[in-house]
Amino acid sequence: MVDITNYFDFENNVEKEVKIIGKIAEEIWQHITTLAESHPYMNYFDLDDGHQIVIYTKDEISCKEKLETTGKLIKVESKHK
Repeated sequence: MVDITNYFDFENNVEKEVKIIGKIAEEIWQHITTLAESHPYMNYFDLDDGHQIVIYTKDEISCKEKLETTGKLIKVESKHK
């Protein structure tokens, strides 16, 4: 398990099990997203370093405080027009 402490650690840890700390976002930024049938809940997640990512979960997250979550880091890409 890799502890991710900032957004710049992501590129080197794609497809690995990671742990991140942050909270469910109140303000939603624009991101490329995907459908993950095994993890149907999509949450915008603010990292402690000021960046925001999208996380997919099996269960809905209702916690509004800082939390720690673990899972497999995936990369979602799209072709530019």
